[in-house]
Amino acid sequence: MVPVPLAPPESDVPLDLQAAVQACCELVGYERLLDYAAPPPPPGLSADDASG
Repeated sequence: MVPVPLAPPESDVPLDLQAAVQACCELVGYERLLDYAAPPPPPGLSADDASG
């Protein structure tokens, strides 16, 4: 839980951040868009390119 400050005289309200992120992911449908069983793509840059 993360406290979310409100304007006085209201007190902070708790936000369940995990539930909020999960709800967003379900709303967008990432489980249908991404194949989590597939291997990840190769990096965009080689180690030499990335270092400098």
